[in-house]
Amino acid sequence: MKYIHSGSIPKTIFKNSSLYFLISLLTKGANLLLLPIMTRLLTPKDYGVLSNIEAVIGFSAVFVSLYLDSSFNRYYFNNNKTKNELGEYISSFFWFILIWGFFVTTIIFIVVNSYDGLLKITYFPLLLMICISPLIQQLGLIGQMLLRNRLEIKRIIFPNFIFFIVNSILSVSLLYFYDLGFIGRFIGIFSGFTLASLYFIIILIRGNLLIFKINFKIIKNALIYSLPLIPLAISSWITLLSDRLIITYYGSATDTGIYDVAYKGALIVRVFTESVFQVFSPMLTSMYTVNIVKYRKSLTDFIPIFNWIIFCFAFIISLCAKEIVELLVDESFNQAYSLIPIIVFGYYISSHQKYLGAIFGLKEKIYLSTIGYFLAAFINLILNFLFIPVFGSSAAAWTTFGSLLFLTLWCGIWFYKLEPIKVNWNKIFNTYVVFFATYIIFYFLFPLISSVSIVVNIFIKFIIIFPLLIIGSLKLKIFSYQDISDLYKKLVNK
Repeated sequence: MKYIHSGSIPKTIFKNSSLYFLISLLTKGANLLLLPIMTRLLTPKDYGVLSNIEAVIGFSAVFVSLYLDSSFNRYYFNNNKTKNELGEYISSFFWFILIWGFFVTTIIFIVVNSYDGLLKITYFPLLLMICISPLIQQLGLIGQMLLRNRLEIKRIIFPNFIFFIVNSILSVSLLYFYDLGFIGRFIGIFSGFTLASLYFIIILIRGNLLIFKINFKIIKNALIYSLPLIPLAISSWITLLSDRLIITYYGSATDTGIYDVAYKGALIVRVFTESVFQVFSPMLTSMYTVNIVKYRKSLTDFIPIFNWIIFCFAFIISLCAKEIVELLVDESFNQAYSLIPIIVFGYYISSHQKYLGAIFGLKEKIYLSTIGYFLAAFINLILNFLFIPVFGSSAAAWTTFGSLLFLTLWCGIWFYKLEPIKVNWNKIFNTYVVFFATYIIFYFLFPLISSVSIVVNIFIKFIIIFPLLIIGSLKLKIFSYQDISDLYKKLVNK
């Protein structure tokens, strides 16, 4: 049997994560791609309302799904030996989520419709779309997870591109021709992910993987795994999304809109990280199940270079934040640039949590993950309520940074207790030395040669930064010419 971790790991990651990066840009990163248009068609207040809707949908999704997607991925490789076995496995998840999700969605709709102040939206069709969104997304996610675990990335790219186009054209048309504000934008978003979910459900049907059967033993085992993760999911929501609602409560939807644009400006780091782990996570799970020695060696090789790449992303975006915002968004959102460095380095820190935190699932010690997320959320919530009324959205950005740092440290401590992975700390330390030295040189040099042109300034910054980073990294042996040559051979090797 050929496993997904067979062959060249760098080549598999590069080949498939680049495809996932494109997919993520067309789904999670769609808001980033559309910033130049949407910030000119929507007001900061509109963005704030959309951000609050996103927060409510994210919270509702936890109870609709019961976090069963984590169970699906965890036990997929134990239930895919035959087509019949896989069909029963997929169908059990699909029908259970549909039945349970319909019940929860009904309750959510009653609650949201009864309390107008919850979202301050009284337009009935919009409320209905908001309430059913989590269920639609979760059902489509099952098909996506199947393709993801099979690394059939190309079957995801084209339809996501089509749905991105539909989303974009419909949103822009409703905003430009009918001036529907946030309602028009949400209709476009809703249409896009609804078509995507239907497409992935059709894949299951055409593959004869969706039958009218629920194996309650599968669901029972899945719930035993996933239910302890619900506090984790709620804690994650508190850490990453609840601050929007708090900013709106103590400030205004306009403040939330500017904060949300800053988050979207930093989103490229998160999109890149998730595209890597969309590929690497199932490979790690497969290696851990079949060949734990290869699992450990792969992580040892992966961590230093991954750290350098993600830090580089965060570093460059932070230094170019002002120019990026001025170039891409309407001037009413220009304040967002000051928040981007805080948020982007929060994403850098949490990127390491992707592989560190995975150990809790592999070792079936979910309670440790739940405790960590709960503590991070508690810290986040307390600090937000204390400081947002005084310092506004900047307090929310720093609070998120601090809670993500705590969570990553928590996962890291337990990771090294549970797994004897050897990490080249010398390379990691030297990475920070190189970037610090680069920043010092940049700080003194850039004002001497800066321009009044935004585009020219971005170009100058790249000209200063990249040679210093590459030369410094080679000098301190973070990587070598031989490493680059070996990586190239692995990537092009057929």
